[in-house]
Amino acid sequence: MIPVWQGCMDANFQGSCLTYSLACNACFTLSGVWVNSLLSIQMLDSQARCNFWVACNCIEDGIKINSDAIFNLAATNYNDQIMVFNCYLR
Repeated sequence: MIPVWQGCMDANFQGSCLTYSLACNACFTLSGVWVNSLLSIQMLDSQARCNFWVACNCIEDGIKINSDAIFNLAATNYNDQIMVFNCYLR
């Protein structure tokens, strides 16, 4: 398992943050305080891509992050809405 992404509760990767290291190609649910709390997301592995979803089934409304980072999800209207994610290797 490799570190794939980091998400933080504040813009610019400030505040409480978590790092996910995981096997890819499955739908994972955020838990506890992390549900609907992310405001910034950065990819940690250049080989991985992730989709972040606002619904619990990983198939409806969401945002794809191919590489790099989104410093403030408010600019995308996905701030404080992400519930689940799935990642894959490119």
